[in-house]
Parts: sequence; C-alpha cells; structure tokens
Amino acid sequence: MQDQCRSAAFGDLPWNSLLESICHWVDGDKAMFFSSSPSGSYQVPYSFNFDLSDVKRYNSGLNQCDPRLNYSKRTLEGMTKTGQQYVLNDDLKGTAYYNEVYVPKDIGDSLHSVILDSVQTGRQALSIHRSFQKEPFQSKDIEKMQALLPYLIDAYSYSVSVACHIGKKTYDKSASALINSDLLVAPLTGNLSKVLSDCELLKCSGNFLRPGNQTIKEYLSVAIGHAKHGQKSSAKLKLETGSSVLDLNYVSLTIQKIPDAIGWMNSDEDFVMIQTSIERENTFSLNAEIFAGTFKLTLAEQRLIGCLQAEDDLRLAAARCDISYETARWHVKNILQKTLYPRRQDLIRAVCELDLSNAK
Repeated sequence: MQDQCRSAAFGDLPWNSLLESICHWVDGDKAMFFSSSPSGSYQVPYSFNFDLSDVKRYNSGLNQCDPRLNYSKRTLEGMTKTGQQYVLNDDLKGTAYYNEVYVPKDIGDSLHSVILDSVQTGRQALSIHRSFQKEPFQSKDIEKMQALLPYLIDAYSYSVSVACHIGKKTYDKSASALINSDLLVAPLTGNLSKVLSDCELLKCSGNFLRPGNQTIKEYLSVAIGHAKHGQKSSAKLKLETGSSVLDLNYVSLTIQKIPDAIGWMNSDEDFVMIQTSIERENTFSLNAEIFAGTFKLTLAEQRLIGCLQAEDDLRLAAARCDISYETARWHVKNILQKTLYPRRQDLIRAVCELDLSNAK
C-alpha cells in the first residue's frame, strides 16, 4: 500500500484505483474520498462501488444534512473512527439521509479517517463502508487504517508539491492555488497575495483574485474555461517595482487543468490550477554586458543595447525598455558618440561580435 500511495502522489496511479485498493485492504465493500467544500460540507471527488447517481445526489445536497458531519469534524487529522462511534445506526433510522444514502441492508458500518485538515488543503477524509452482511468494524480495523494513514497523508501532501512543480521553472518568488470561475482562491503553495503585490493588473484580496481591468477579467474567464478542457494558457503581467534597470520583472501566470497528482482536491470539478511566479528577464547577453562596461555606458544605455540586441528595432526596443521612442533615439545618439560608431547597425554588430576596437 505504501508504494501505491506514492504512485498516486506522482500521478502515476489514479486516486480512484488507490481508493479501491484501500477498501479491499480493510475488507470494505464501498469507499469514498471526501473533500471539504467552501460551505463546510463534504464533496465526493472519487468513490468506489457506489452508484454514481447516489454520489451525485450526495454532492448536490445530501452532504449538507449528513448527521455525522459535525461529529466527524471533531476527529483530528491522522485519526480514524467508526460511524457507530459518531452516531448509532438505530439513531439514524427513519431520517431522509439514512433512507437515501445508507439504504437499509446495504451499509452497516463505516470507517472514517481524516487525512488532512489545513487552510491550504481544506479538510480531506476517507470513508470505507461495510454492508450488513459483514461484522461492524472492530478496533483491529481501526488500527489497520491508522497504520496506513501516515502513508496516505504523505501522498496527499507530496502530491501538492509534485503538481506545483509541473510546468515552467520559477525563480525569485512563486505561488500556486486552485481557482474557479468566480475567481475564488484555494491556496496550495507560497503566498499568492505577496507574489501579486506589485502587479497593478491582478491582485489577490481575501479569498478572491481581483482583476485590475475588464481585459484581465475576460482573459481569466477564457483561460479557466480552456483549462477545464485540458488546454493550458500562459501570460505575463508587468510589475511596478523599483528593481534594477538591467532587468525586466514580471509575473508569469500559467492556468491549467488540475494535475492528476492533486485530483483529490477537485471535488466539484469547477476548480483549475493557477501557478504564478515573479521572473526576471535579463536583457543582456554576456557580450552586451562586457561591451557596456568597456565603454562606460549608463544603466539606461546598457539596458537599451540589450533590448536592441534582442529586438533589432528601435520602437520595439523602446517599448521593451518601457521608454518613449524619442527617449530611445536620444540614448542611441549618446551611445554612438561614446562608442564612435557612425550608425546603430554598426553598434549592434559590434555588440554581437564583441568588437571593442573603438575603445580608448
């Protein structure tokens, strides 16, 4: 079971397959993974041997009248209890919940284990059921689940780390979260508010993303819709920082479908994953840096020749440096005077070839 838990964490084994294995391991007949919803009730992202229409009915309203919910929430992370320890079957009989979910002579007892319970992951649990044809769960069954729980806890926790490292490499600061169509945020790793603190176009306030204008709002709506169908999208948003003029700083966004490794979190199938990172795009090649230092160019001039080397178009380079076209022309004039090259094309050739023959 330890190897299967780890395989699920990497996304190599479907979580519903792991659920089936655990159910058989403790001689259960049916099983469910539970994931807490914003309302505090449970949703079922994965089930084994349950009729899917029953699971859908549970997720659509029966979860909110689950008589064992409040009792189960008092169970600490890493602990297991039987359903009979919460509320006896005899005390459930006659209720709408019992008639709808338990179905007389179908489910006799259950094991309820709390896997995670934190702000980042929400409350995640596992319930394994036995029919009336079998004996109720005993203390030995609880001990068996208790022995498995550390591996399952590690698998859930590690799967977040695995999923959040899928995609582009991040640098200075990064954060990832789940978001839905209402831009509700469920944090995963890092501090999303901090990563977006210098971004005027997108903020994270409270439990929601706050677009800075209608264009960004529409982009997020489209990207989230595409992500639900497996299409990943990326964007870059400029940062308003006082960082070195040598660098272009921006927030990189990637919005994608929730990776299999953390499928257990996608209880209502409305969430997707957003990854953000503050990245630094250095405009310089080593040649440009040596050239600028040799001719004692100012920081603004250094940045411009780096942009020119990348763009080879003054208007594009000016936009990349976030300066006006006229300012860029003025910088080029000064650079040509310092380096003794007659034309901008000659200057760029010299930078690319690291031609320092005009240096005094």
